Parts: sequence; structure tokens; C-alpha cells
Amino acid sequence: MRQFIAKLIKQNINTTVPATGLAIFRCLYGLIVFQEVIFLLFFRHLIFDPVPFIDNAYPLIPLFLIFWAFIGLCLIVGRYCQFATISNYLLWLVFLNFTPMRHEFSGGFDQFMIACGFLLIFLPINRAWSLDLLYYRLRNLTINLPKTQDVSILCYYLPVIFCLCFLYTDSAIHKLWAEHWLNGLGAWLPSSHPYYISALDLSWLLNNKLLQQCLGYLIIIFQFTFPFFIFRRNFQPLFLIVGASLHLGITLSLNIYPFGLIMFFFYALVVPPHWWRLLKNKISYNTPLLTVFFQPNNPNQVRQIVLLQHFDFFKALKFKEDTNNKSPSIYTLNNQRPCSDKLTYAAIFLHMRYTLPLSLALITPGLGPLIIKKQTHKKRLKPNYALISPPAVLYDALHQQFLNNPNKFIYTFSKTLCFLVLLQLNSTINYAFLYRLNLHENPTLSPLTNASNIICVLSHTFLGITPHALYLHDHFQGYNRILAIQYLGDDTNYHWLPFINEQGRILSPNWGRVHSMWANRAVTPHIKETTLNKALLKITAFWGTKVGLSLNNAKFKILSKPIRSPSQWEYDLRFKNLNGQWKTIGSVSWIDNKYQSNFPNLFTPNI
Repeated sequence: MRQFIAKLIKQNINTTVPATGLAIFRCLYGLIVFQEVIFLLFFRHLIFDPVPFIDNAYPLIPLFLIFWAFIGLCLIVGRYCQFATISNYLLWLVFLNFTPMRHEFSGGFDQFMIACGFLLIFLPINRAWSLDLLYYRLRNLTINLPKTQDVSILCYYLPVIFCLCFLYTDSAIHKLWAEHWLNGLGAWLPSSHPYYISALDLSWLLNNKLLQQCLGYLIIIFQFTFPFFIFRRNFQPLFLIVGASLHLGITLSLNIYPFGLIMFFFYALVVPPHWWRLLKNKISYNTPLLTVFFQPNNPNQVRQIVLLQHFDFFKALKFKEDTNNKSPSIYTLNNQRPCSDKLTYAAIFLHMRYTLPLSLALITPGLGPLIIKKQTHKKRLKPNYALISPPAVLYDALHQQFLNNPNKFIYTFSKTLCFLVLLQLNSTINYAFLYRLNLHENPTLSPLTNASNIICVLSHTFLGITPHALYLHDHFQGYNRILAIQYLGDDTNYHWLPFINEQGRILSPNWGRVHSMWANRAVTPHIKETTLNKALLKITAFWGTKVGLSLNNAKFKILSKPIRSPSQWEYDLRFKNLNGQWKTIGSVSWIDNKYQSNFPNLFTPNI
């Protein structure tokens, strides 16, 4: 296997492509990180406090989250890229291993984020659309636009292989054990369960049995064939469209939007890299719309030109040197005469299109002088016309090793990749076969299964290699009731807590981790009293405080209604599950900041 991998590396490592797709994925990945940290900040008392608002968690957690949000912003804009990728990876490890995010509030996509974050450390994500590149140009006064540095196509192939190909293959194998997936209803069943659906009503789609079965079998076929055809040029557009559409569908139809979005965004790396260059040429102007003049020996003006070049995405501006003009700032011409500062910048922002609001602000009376500061004279410097590269990252050190000794580098690299493949095989075999066939209980295989489990724990923790056995038969089998919570208001009437509505849908912003805690751990086919009470304690304390209740004296009703989770198709199941009758099965109260629960005997045997 190592020799086969080494052969593939030799064939592709010298093939260079634009780095635009990597930069786009960096921005999108950073966006997911940022929104997830904002989610954690909002729900920090629910997730991290042992008792929300009463028994507080470690007080520095909000500071770490704020720092993490800053890291997410750095990834979005491409600043301090190497520092940001390493910090982001370490923060995922710390929060997933030392806080309730690991078990109680698992997001379902954490391991995928760890795997992506680990790979980003080694990728040249600052080659395009990065403030690192802009800062480097400003510091060196480089006038010539640096061409987007091409990178090895392996920078695209490897993340796709180790994040998508491994995930799809593992997930497809697990699906073969689930009856509803074998019946072609893998997409239909979760979309008919009140806890998992979004507010978007797709009954018209769910009520078409043939279409649902075709979609279910398409997913299985797609996942099995993806690793074999995604790198074939003739099939790449088809798999790109199908894969992106499926994950966009998950984002819109289910309330696990973080998972759907990061998978959808990952397809920025599946897009053939040269397509990004074609798209850039397509949306750019064939000829510049405006000429901007500057003095090449004036450092202030050179810096302005560098800034405008960096943000002129559509190539609307042309920059021309004017050594004879003594104007203190850059200018454009109007009827062959230089425009004033305000009109110059207004014309520039107008022609750049997306900066139109700035152009309007400049021509608004009173705002122009506040936006444009008077230029201060600085020592004249000669501009640098040499093409530059972005600041060095770990990728550059690895690339230099390859240039110094290609054979040794390929040998070491192939062994590393072979090791990662073996780790994924260990996880798939362990969970998809040994556990499914109950072979882990065989005393003869005990040493082997124990060693496999230890390796799985390590690879799961540090590399995000995990079984993708999502929403299988063991998750839905017997899932025949759902719970909801009402609180007693000041008007002596009971109202729905802003958590689960009268239909049984989990409401935003409780999607993601909070949904996972409730629908995947607390309320399951086999409800456990301790797990349910812990979840009710957290939910009632958090949302009770949010709606203005005092935990010195607050009362809640726990309601239940029957639903169906069959492995055979049923017409209008979504509507039936959403419109069942609720029945009060217990109560929860807070007295003097102490939690109490009471469930009648009718419910106790089922706990």
C-alpha cells in the first residue's frame, strides 16, 4: 500500500493549481468556527455550568471563547494564519476533552472540525485573499500585484480523501446495517421526526414514496462511489453537484445545520481548482473602468495603491505612475483635470461596485472630511517592484524539504499517509463489523479488540477519525414518544418554554448541540431517569431564567405525545407526528434554587 501511495504522490506532487479554493475554504471554515463560538457564548451557562446561573463553571471559559472567536475571525480574513490554525486545533481538543461538549453536548460535527483543523495547519491557506499577504505587501511597499502562488494539487486531494472519502465510505458501510436505509428511507425517517426537522415544510417531498426511495438509494450509491470517481475529470462535476446538493438539503431540512454547512462548505475543495480562475476571469472586467494616478516615490500613496489593489476583486481599476505631479494624494481625472481627494475616492469606490455605500458616504455633506484624513508627509522611499510570496507557513518548510530531497520526502510522506489510512480502517472495522457482529465479546478476540479500542480513542481524539453511524436503526427503533416542557407564568397559565413548540419541533437557537443533548441523549427510545433529570435541570434553569422566572419558585409541566418511527414508508407521517395529542406525564419545580421532579407511576416503568 505504501508503494501505491508513493506512486500517486510522485504523479501529482508537481502538478500546480491556484490556491484560491484553499483560501475560500479557509474563510468558510472560519465562519463555521466563529458562529459555533457565538453559539457557545450564548449557551455557556446551559452547556458549561453544572447548574445554570446557580453553580457556575470555570470563570475563564468566556475569555477562552472570546479568544476562540478572535481565532475564527483570523481564519475568515486570513490574518496570523499559522498561529490561528494551530490555536483553533488546540482549542477544539481542549473544549471537547475537558468540558461537557464531549458527551452531553456533542455537536455531531466536532470530529470533522478537528480533522479539517488539523489539515489546515499544513496547508498554504494564506496564498490568496488573506490579510497576511496584504500586510506583507504594505510592509515591503510592493506595487506589482503578486500572482496567486500556485500550490501542489495534493493540497486539494488530501483533505478530500481524508475528510470526505473516509467519511463517506465509513458511513455507507454503517448504513448497510440499518433496515430503513436498506428500504431507501434513510432521508425520509429523520425528516419525519419532530425533533430533527427544521421549520421548512417538505411534506410534498416526503409524501412521494418513489422519490424518497430513489433519494435514499442515491445517497448510499453516492457515498460508495465517491472515492473512486471524484478525481476523474469526466465525473467530477456530477459528484460535485450531487454532493453539494445533498448537504445543502441537510442544512435546509434538518436542524443540524452546523454539520450540513461545514460539509457543504467543504465542497470548495472539491471544485476543480482551475474553475476558480475561470470564475474570477468571468466576473472581472475585461478593461478597467477607472485610471488612478499616484507618485511611486510617495510611501503613503503606494500604500493606498496596495490597499486598493488588494480589494479590487473585479479589476475595475488601473493604476498608473505620475512622477511629474506633486499632488499629496492619489487622484483621478475629470475632463483632463485632477479630481479632489473626496471625489477621487468616491469615484474609486463607485467603480469597485461592492463599495458603493462608501462612495455615497463620501459625497454626503459632513461625512467626507471624517472619512478622509489629511495625508502626512513621510520620508520618500523607493517602491519594490519584485513579485513576492506570502509569509512562510509550515507548508513552505515541507515544500523545501521536498525540493532538497524529493525521494526521502515522498518516502516519509507516503508512510505518514499509509498510517492515517490504517487508522481509518481500524475505526471502520472496529465499529462497523466487530461491534455489529458482537465479536468484541469473544474472549479469543479480546486482546485484539482492546488494542483496537485504544487506537480508536487516540485517533478519535486527535485526528477526528470517528464512526459515522448517524441516524441508524438503533437510533430510531422504539423512538415512539417525544417530550416537551411548559412553564407556569405570572398569569397562572402554562406557556411553552422557548425550547420545544406545540408541534414538538425543537426551536432555534436550540439547534445543534442543545438539540443533540435533548434528542440524542435525554429523550431516546430508552430514557434513563438520571439522564432525563439532568437535562431537565439544565433546560428549565437556563430557559426559565431567560423567560424571567425566579428559580426560588418556578413550576414546569412535562408533556409527552406518541410518534412513530417506522422502517417502512407511511404517507403523511410528518404531519401525523407533528399533530399528535400531548399528555401531562410529570412536573418539575424549583424551590429555593433546588431542583425537584415528579413523574407518576405511569411513566416510571419506562424510564
